[in-house]
Amino acid sequence: MKKLYFLFLLIPIIVLLNSCLEPAEENTLIRDQIIKIDQHIKTYYPFYPAFYDASGIAFVVKKFGDLPPARIGQTMQLQIEGRVLESTNPFQDETLNTKLENISVEGLRFVLNNVMTGSEVVAFIPSEYAFKEIGNANVPPNSIVQYDFNLLSTQLSASELSRLESDTLAIRQYINENNLENVIRHPSGLYYQIEEEGSGVNPNVYNRVGFEYSGKLMVNGVVFDSGALNTLVFNLIDGIKIGLPLIKPGGRIILYIPSYLGYGEEDRPGIPGDSNLIFEIELTSSTSTN
Repeated sequence: MKKLYFLFLLIPIIVLLNSCLEPAEENTLIRDQIIKIDQHIKTYYPFYPAFYDASGIAFVVKKFGDLPPARIGQTMQLQIEGRVLESTNPFQDETLNTKLENISVEGLRFVLNNVMTGSEVVAFIPSEYAFKEIGNANVPPNSIVQYDFNLLSTQLSASELSRLESDTLAIRQYINENNLENVIRHPSGLYYQIEEEGSGVNPNVYNRVGFEYSGKLMVNGVVFDSGALNTLVFNLIDGIKIGLPLIKPGGRIILYIPSYLGYGEEDRPGIPGDSNLIFEIELTSSTSTN
């Protein structure tokens, strides 16, 4: 269990794992809405990957983003259109600049927290997590709601930006002092070296992957954990969530992870707060979950 503690970040996750929402109750309305959502997806989005939560919420990913999901306190830029399922008249069509916690529809907030920034998504929200039995002027009571959105960007808070700038200086210094070559900077602030690309198809963040890894502190080279895991990519810390899809099965990668994309400012056993990390990873398998 030690390995799970180190690699996994305690955030809401999706697809066959624990949800932050309650599972759908066994009543006729919820059951019928889940069936209707599934039929709609199979009819209109048969060629896109679809993901389902135990609450009944589902979403289709039309384009996978490669930047971290939105976090509480960050400002998102979001193009969004909302409509009652199978309606041609949107009740919402706008570009928003808002914080995740200010999204009033619970199901939409859940989906936004579980997709990568840069993603284009179609989300399907049962009435229980949308406008419930009350509805509003544009949404009838007990309606399934569909949101088409593009999560364009997320803006770091001032403290997060300051931490990332400090982390970046330390990572660059490490790279220079150790004469490392072919190190690439990802737009997220992650640095990486691909030692072997592998073969086949790159995983997406909702694939189940098997991989072997070793993690150490950048400041002193102390290895805090190593081993093998089989899990969903999305269930991992942001730095690994971004880095693993860069290689294919059989590939090897070294990740230089700023603390902002790792475990943040809190101390963990063997990992002081604000620690930059180095992970050496070999991807052994990748399986689609949808």
